[in-house]
Amino acid sequence: MRRSLACPTFSKAANSCAAGLHPAVSLSPHLASAIPMKSLQIHKNTDAVAELELIGPGRGNAMGPDFWNELPGAIAELESDESLRAVIIRGSGEHFSYGLDLPAMASEMGAMLGDGAPGRCQIIDKAVRMHQGFAAIAASHLPMIAAIDGWCIGAGIELIAACDIRVATARARFALREIKVGIVSDLGGIQRLPHLVGEGWARQIALTGEDFDAEQAQRIGLITRIDPNAKHMLEAAYSLASRIAANPPLVVAGVKRTMNERIEAEVAAGNRAAATRNALLLQSEDFAEAMRAFMEKREPKFVGLMFSNSILICPYECAPIFQVIERSCKISAVPGLNGLYQVKSRIS
Repeated sequence: MRRSLACPTFSKAANSCAAGLHPAVSLSPHLASAIPMKSLQIHKNTDAVAELELIGPGRGNAMGPDFWNELPGAIAELESDESLRAVIIRGSGEHFSYGLDLPAMASEMGAMLGDGAPGRCQIIDKAVRMHQGFAAIAASHLPMIAAIDGWCIGAGIELIAACDIRVATARARFALREIKVGIVSDLGGIQRLPHLVGEGWARQIALTGEDFDAEQAQRIGLITRIDPNAKHMLEAAYSLASRIAANPPLVVAGVKRTMNERIEAEVAAGNRAAATRNALLLQSEDFAEAMRAFMEKREPKFVGLMFSNSILICPYECAPIFQVIERSCKISAVPGLNGLYQVKSRIS
């Protein structure tokens, strides 16, 4: 029998939190996922609220191939539970997420970089597929609350930017470090952040790649609350989720979707443009230098050369985008043979 949207179970959870009985602490969390996953776990302590926990397997809950493959399905599974009214997303252990798991992604991305024009298009397609999980978080009818403890770096910030509300501990630290490794943030971060923290702060975060603490994150509007430790933060997140759960679920979903409509097209277009730029930048001298510096544990020395090789072959279908970015990337796209463009660096 189909469960009614007016099911009283979620109000019971709301009442328990209002009375100071926080299910995150008083009950032992249990696995609720029907599908075994390597990078995520779903916990459900009440009918109304579930936790989606990042568990790695990369160090610091870094996001590798398993994560990108499993996240859309995990969100779909949460949405299929008719009793749920809100989801808390958190990291296991001492950190929320170190962001993209570069070592785990290296073999897959390396093969694409070595495959000429088809590989460049695969890079764009891969970025689009990777964003499907974050897009699912943003588009879900379920309010998503990010609970951040420890480091939240790179793709971690892009994940929490897709959530509806963000809370953190006093020891939380944030950084959007893509610029430090020679690429453009292409998973929604630089599209969503201006709507959360304003254009000026979003540009400073993206252009410097600098770390900032929980107090600054709250001051600029990235998070709405700071708690002294992870226990208190999770209690607060459950209380907040339960208060949302006490409202009419169809109206909650309507509010979220109405607010999303302001930026959905902008985010999708921006992600596509960023992915296309990265298909070029991933073969730049600066990206190669960033990777060498990372492996050698030293500061990189960037030189501003667009390509490690002077010529890149790309398909005609990319030409309109190249024409837009010629000025900023210092390249020229010249029609070549067999339906391909020769894209040449203007810097020797």
